[in-house]
Amino acid sequence: MSAFSRPTQAETKIRHYLAVTVTLLSNDTKQPEIPKGQFYQALADAMSARLMPETKKALSRAADALNPDMYPQDLSPEYGEADVRLLCNKSGFGFRDSNIAFREYRDTQGQTITPPVRALLNCVSTVPVSTAE
Repeated sequence: MSAFSRPTQAETKIRHYLAVTVTLLSNDTKQPEIPKGQFYQALADAMSARLMPETKKALSRAADALNPDMYPQDLSPEYGEADVRLLCNKSGFGFRDSNIAFREYRDTQGQTITPPVRALLNCVSTVPVSTAE
């Protein structure tokens, strides 16, 4: 709308809608402070939910079993085997050979990469990271 023309009916309705539904705060009142920790946690939770739904997180956690940097300090003897089973089921690899190879991979902190583990690593590295469909 220019300075010399009358507002259109649509502009008038928009202004009325904004005046009725949008509450503006005055500058002379103190704004409530948002606790920083709570804000960042809410932000992280919202981003996590947006980026990867809960139904897909199991696959992401399973892929962590192939990353020696993510291993806990005290590894149990069966650490990661359920994750390897999930990865094998999703990718169509045989669990028995992959599990034996994974045990060696895990015990050497990723230094020994046999063909079954290489296949799993390649498969995990091709999983798309975008949520765009």
